[in-house]
This record gives sequence, C-alpha cells and structure tokens, in this order.
Amino acid sequence: MKLFIPNKKLVGCDGKLLNEDPVALREAGRSDISRIVNLIHENFKELGEAGILSPEQVAVYLESNQPSKLADMLENGARAVIAETNTAVVGVSFVEKTNNRTAKYNRIHVVKDKRGSGIGKALVNHCTEICKELRVGSAYFRAHRQAINTLLSLFRGLGLDTTIRSDERGKLYEILKTQTVEIKF
Repeated sequence: MKLFIPNKKLVGCDGKLLNEDPVALREAGRSDISRIVNLIHENFKELGEAGILSPEQVAVYLESNQPSKLADMLENGARAVIAETNTAVVGVSFVEKTNNRTAKYNRIHVVKDKRGSGIGKALVNHCTEICKELRVGSAYFRAHRQAINTLLSLFRGLGLDTTIRSDERGKLYEILKTQTVEIKF
C-alpha cells in the first residue's frame, strides 16, 4: 500500500491543515468490487446529468460495469488499483494484459470532489508500474470523446508517449463514440 496525500490542502488562519485527507493506493480484490461499482456508476450518472454523455451512452457504460463483469476481469488477470480515504473509495483504475506485448488501461475514475488533486496521476503511475512489471512494450486506453483530452493531458503530463489511433466501427462505437490512445513505454 502506498500513501498519497492530495495536493489540494486548505490551511486555516492558525496554520493547521483543514482538510488533510491521506489517500492510500492499493491493489483491489473481489471484496472491493461493490465499492468500485458504486464509484464508477456515480461518475457515469454525473456525466449523464451534466449532458456530457447521452442517456444511451450512460446505459451502455452502466451495463458494462456490473459487479459480475468486474469480478470476471479480476479473475481473468486484470489488476485494479484503488485510491481510498478512511471512509471511501475516491479513485480506481484497471490494467489488463491483452497479449504478450500490450496492456489496456481501463476504467480510470476519480470522484468529482477529488479531481485535480493528483489522485488520477497516482493511479496511472501505479498502473504504469504494473505494465512494466508485466513486461509489455505498450498499452492503450479507450475513452469517450468528451474525456479524451483530459486523459491525454494526464498521460502526457506523466511523460508517456501517446498516439491517437482509429477505433473499430460498429454499433457500440456508434453509441459510445470512443477514441483509442496508444501509450509507448
């Protein structure tokens, strides 16, 4: 477990921290799935309410993030990293090896009130270390177009070499309107 303290700290007039909220990063297991699902579902519902995702997109994302599907991912070798405070899961990211040379970053989520605090970077860094441990030369992530620029900035800000590539066509692509970004190590 790694301890991480978000970089947004408020200091009172007495000089004491008002919101010291240490966040621990650790690999998740089956017992964490319900909390991970809750975080992911809340994020997608928020994006739908804000008009960033269509109701159809939200429905597809919620369906693809059911507890059984995430449990299957873990059982098939995917690794999940969670960021948690004493009371809640505040971030999650999955990484899975897709073949001998490639891995996939999957489901990078941070709760709204913790975004911009460095938790996303810490999650991606941890998943990048997992990719290196898995000895893959590249990885990729797929995201809806509304999130692609944020994720590109995140990965590039960490010094990772990224390239946007075309997604395959099909009904799911037409609904989600995703783009894929390749990362070289």
